[in-house]
Amino acid sequence: MDEMKLHKLLMRFADDDNSQGFHRPLEIDGSLYYTNGKIIVTAPLMDVDRDNAHSLADKVKKYGDVANGNCGFNNLPEFPDFSWCARCNGHGAVEFKECEDCDGRGWFEHGNHDYDCKNCEETGRVVVEGGEKFPCSHCRGTGIINVGSTRIDGFPFGLVYLSLIKMLPGARVCVVPPEAGDDVATLLFRYDHGVGALRGRRCD
Repeated sequence: MDEMKLHKLLMRFADDDNSQGFHRPLEIDGSLYYTNGKIIVTAPLMDVDRDNAHSLADKVKKYGDVANGNCGFNNLPEFPDFSWCARCNGHGAVEFKECEDCDGRGWFEHGNHDYDCKNCEETGRVVVEGGEKFPCSHCRGTGIINVGSTRIDGFPFGLVYLSLIKMLPGARVCVVPPEAGDDVATLLFRYDHGVGALRGRRCD
């Protein structure tokens, strides 16, 4: 897999709405870290746009170090049934163009006031055939909507994130049980170009 294909795949693990400030990979100690705060995956350095500093870099690196731990890695189990994403019709990508109502800003001025653009739902882009393709934010580029979770070794993990991990070449996983006082397990995974970790869901 060439660098740009790998980068585009790993950007599905990044923070697409930038709520955590992880909209670009972080460069830490000679590796790239892609994360949205819930799942993290590492990759070798590539010639891509990246951040060299972040207030949460130490915490991100900690999870990356955990993913390198000694563990018995196995293939992902089969998932429950899923539904195709209605927004992208299962393609994993949506075609957009710049919103003409707000000139791509997500808001507009009228008189002395600023208003949120309803036409594009404040995104600055509208879905249109023939537009520029972007990964679908609704399904994180997987093309499917997995609601709920499935258990691996008795611990629940979100199906959306498991679907992302399954897309990685050579992906294998290992469950690390919760530490004392915690009820959330961690799913470590390895793939052909790096490692990763997924925070599980709380046990019922």
